[in-house]
Parts: sequence; structure tokens; C-alpha cells
Amino acid sequence: MKPVPISEIFGPVIQGEGAQAGVPTIFIRTGGCDYRCSWCDTLYAVDPVNSSKWARMGAAEIVAAVLGLAGDTRPLITLSGGNPAMWKLGELVDELHGHGFTVTIETQGSVWAEWAPSLDSITISPKPPSSGEVTNWPALDRWIAAKPNHVAVKVVIANLADLDFAGLVRERLAPGARIHLQPCNPYVDESGEADPDKLDLLARYADLCDAVLARGWMNATVIPQLHVLAKGGGRGN
Repeated sequence: MKPVPISEIFGPVIQGEGAQAGVPTIFIRTGGCDYRCSWCDTLYAVDPVNSSKWARMGAAEIVAAVLGLAGDTRPLITLSGGNPAMWKLGELVDELHGHGFTVTIETQGSVWAEWAPSLDSITISPKPPSSGEVTNWPALDRWIAAKPNHVAVKVVIANLADLDFAGLVRERLAPGARIHLQPCNPYVDESGEADPDKLDLLARYADLCDAVLARGWMNATVIPQLHVLAKGGGRGN
């Protein structure tokens, strides 16, 4: 595997959002992204202006860093970004499997990765209108179909237009599949640090719960970013 840009490797921490909320995990956060979401909370891993801070690492180096953090334990490994699907990480996934790790990915589903089927699970987070990005629906559909029994879909909700968008995503899921919704936390600076004086996630969460119930979406899981509530967000949380 050719070296890829790595913004940070950290953990174990407790996953704070989506289908695996509450699960201990080590994050491998790649640098670079094909999106520039208006409320992105990881610009340090997205904007090329920060690329001088990213390390170029091959599979062996990444696995060594993970083993150093994990020790004798085997937490979930989460490939995140940026958009990790931009990079050829199949060899990395295979090596992590060889060391007994379970590997998942978080991606917006905009770029297909040929190595995706080798993952143990997939979290797709298509970006709604408030992000300022336009969804590539064929690419999203391919990700949804990649591992039908091991795919979770998560949508950030900032307004009613985003909730309408989530409805369109929900219609594309297999019968019985769940969609995970979380209130948007737009109050972050370019380093990803949240402003604790502006955090109103619980109020946003309450409003989103009411809106989901009003629509009768009984296959939805609604949860705020637990790591932001617990520690204020920011790098390494």
C-alpha cells in the first residue's frame, strides 16, 4: 500500500454517534476530502491548508501505531476523515484483520472504494442541504448495497430541509433498515473545538425527536453527539 495522508490516530475512545455509539474504538483519521461541508467539525483533516501537518504513512506504520494504542485489547477500528474512501486502504484493512481487529468506516458515500466489501461494517453519512454539498445518489446507492446486513446510515439534521433529505435517503434503504439521525452542531472553530457557551445540542435533540415522531418514522434512531455532550468535542474525543 502506498503511503496515505493521516491526520491523526487516537484512542481507544468511546464512539459518540451513529449506530456504534458507546463502543470503544480507535480512530484512524485520514487527511483530505472531496467535500467542504459548511458545518464540518474536522477541517483540520479536510482542508489542504493543513496538509503539512498530516503524516504520510503506509499500512505497516499505521498498524504499528494502532497496536501501540491497543496493547493487548482489540477495540473496534474506525476509518474516518476527511473521506477515507478516497484512499486505497484494502491492504491496511487486511493487516488489521490479521491482528484480530474489527474494522469499520465512516464516509459520506460519495466516492466508491473497491476494498469496501472487506470491511466488517460501514457507516454512511450522506450530507444534507445545509452542508452546501450535492449528493451523488448512484454512488450512495452502491455504498448502501455494499454490505446489506452491515450498513448503517447516519444523517446530520440542521433544519427541516435536511429532514426532508433524510426522508429521501430513508426511502432508499432496505425494508426494516434503520436510519440514524443526529442534530447538527455547527459551533466549532477550524480546529474542531466546540464553543461550550453555544452548545445547545440537547435542545436541538429534543426538537429533532419531536419532528421524527411527527413524521411517524419508527425505523429511525435519534441521538445527539454524545462525545460533544460529555467532553465538548474537539480533537481526540
